[in-house]
Amino acid sequence: EIEEEISKGHGQIYEEKVRRMMSMSSEPAQKQQALLNSIGSFPYFYSYNRARTHFISLGTEDNFINPYEMNHNNGLIKPRYRDRFESHYGANSSQYKWLIRDLEAVNRSETPMIIVFTHRPMWHSSSHHPSCSSGGDWYGCEFRSLYSKAFEKFKVNFILGGHAHHYQRSKPMIQGKPVDRNAPRYIICGTGGFKLDHPFNQQRNPDFVAFRQSIQYGYCQVRFINNTHVLWQHVGVSNSPSEILDEAVISLV
Repeated sequence: EIEEEISKGHGQIYEEKVRRMMSMSSEPAQKQQALLNSIGSFPYFYSYNRARTHFISLGTEDNFINPYEMNHNNGLIKPRYRDRFESHYGANSSQYKWLIRDLEAVNRSETPMIIVFTHRPMWHSSSHHPSCSSGGDWYGCEFRSLYSKAFEKFKVNFILGGHAHHYQRSKPMIQGKPVDRNAPRYIICGTGGFKLDHPFNQQRNPDFVAFRQSIQYGYCQVRFINNTHVLWQHVGVSNSPSEILDEAVISLV
């Protein structure tokens, strides 16, 4: 059903609503909230193939007005937030069921690389939007407890996130632990233009981090070397000429 809804041209309707939202700064808050709620009702999960790669988009938001809710009580997520997460993104949600079907159907001989992209990151080492904390990236922690298992099972290569304004590449990871074999890598490429965070305690570089930086603006790119290996690069553009700040040859198998 979701695929049919997307094919009906909802992308254009979504764009029109976003443009309306951008022009509503002087409108009453109730009208803005109503429009945001309607925007949030659109499916944010879809996939497509391009350049030997299977791309998957997943939704990670459910409160567009207040994404930093104080949702914990003595370290536990309050029941209404738990219920809301499960409804939108849990194991019985439309998104998760669709994701499993989509991953099962991938033909790795035609698309040897799988890239998942989201807004909120599932692992990061920044004190900005602190991971797993009330008022921070609590959703990222909820996502990773469920979705990382699917990424591992179906050998997803990269999970790209934004939201935090820095760059970070993880080592291959299984259930949050770095491993010495091929496994999903979690990358934050949040250096595209907004003010950069400088949140890293250099004395506390987590074991799962391969490289991170929050000094230069930049972008990320990945190029096929052959059907089994790719070259991952993070390019800094704050200086002239631009420079490669991080790169790694990564096996897809």
